[in-house]
Amino acid sequence: MKNCVISDFSLHSIKVILARLGRKELFKAFVDDLIIRCGLHILHVRYEAIYSVIEKMDENHLDFDDAYQYTLAEKYNVYSDLI
Repeated sequence: MKNCVISDFSLHSIKVILARLGRKELFKAFVDDLIIRCGLHILHVRYEAIYSVIEKMDENHLDFDDAYQYTLAEKYNVYSDLI
């Protein structure tokens, strides 16, 4: 697997949705497959950088979750090969 990453925000969102759908076992399988077996890396914004998220919201007219992802992509130099 190519260097794959996910934000803690996205991982949490997946967990919330699957829990609401009563699919906790599916989330466990997701974690086992992608994180444990494939070495998926979980990225997070440290509390010191939370102001960067707020700045990205203002600069780019983004909501919090999009600005959070943007900040992580910039910090870790993570960009899609498709762009």
